[in-house]
Amino acid sequence: MSSYLKLARRIRADREEARSQLTSEAVTELETSRQNRPIHLDSEGRKLETAGFEPKERGGKTIWQRPDTGFWVSQEMALYLVESKSMEGD
Repeated sequence: MSSYLKLARRIRADREEARSQLTSEAVTELETSRQNRPIHLDSEGRKLETAGFEPKERGGKTIWQRPDTGFWVSQEMALYLVESKSMEGD
């Protein structure tokens, strides 16, 4: 067990050292480039935007903020919610 803790501490120290080697300028530049990257929407994405959902990219996928609750959901779930509300309205 103690060898596991030593390994975990060494990994944590290595990560902290690697973080400290990054300059604050590089981190700022990386964050800015992530925030300014345009999200390309297909027809389903435009449908969700029209319904009031807001897109955000996370981990290479687009997630959507619900306009009614503010919670973030997958595109599939957002489409289901939009379609179920449109069926209820008919």
